[in-house]
Amino acid sequence: MEIKSSKTILDDKRVNSLSIGDSGKGKTFFAGTICDHGNPFFIDSEGGLKTIADKDFEFTEVNTWKEFLDACAWYYNNYQSHSYTHLVVDSFTRLQHYLVKEINADGKLTINQWGEVLAALRKVIDRLTKTCPTSLHVSAMAQESKDELSGSIKIYPNLQGAFKHDLAGYFDVVLYHDCAEKNGDQVYWVQTQGDQRITARSRLNSVHKLNKHEKNDYEIIANIFKGDK
Repeated sequence: MEIKSSKTILDDKRVNSLSIGDSGKGKTFFAGTICDHGNPFFIDSEGGLKTIADKDFEFTEVNTWKEFLDACAWYYNNYQSHSYTHLVVDSFTRLQHYLVKEINADGKLTINQWGEVLAALRKVIDRLTKTCPTSLHVSAMAQESKDELSGSIKIYPNLQGAFKHDLAGYFDVVLYHDCAEKNGDQVYWVQTQGDQRITARSRLNSVHKLNKHEKNDYEIIANIFKGDK
């Protein structure tokens, strides 16, 4: 057993972040702004990167769960030679669909097979959030679901079973993306603090507290450790 000092906790400046939101709410745009603050590599399962085609980044497209695992392995082995600073996974909701099809092509799983899905999802997220050699950013579609404690309807990642409740707990920063029309323009923002309906939070408030609503730009995360000694 290794005994550590709390004074070393923040020596690691990597940040694991999660974006939750409906389609068209700015999740991919947000991920694209990482290019302004680093050199990200995208694992794209959605095919939606045209939104950020004006940015300069490298990516790979995956269409099966195995291709996703292979892409993760490639990243671990090559991030240094490519000088990557962030791994972006877009999106985990689609990847779950690929995993389900890998177990049963028609998507109709038994209870035991759903247990296999849950175990595989937990395993890969646990590994990525603990051992990814760079900062990590993951996106997931949103869905409404009943909170098991309060009974209220909340917005969680669109994932199967209990994992939709658990996913946010793996990440340092959890953002909910939304937009609305204002004065004839579409305005996008992220919510960084949870409430009775929204799942969002930052466990880095001891370093830099985010406003409840921030602009839809990775700059809010990039600035967390800016000036920190």
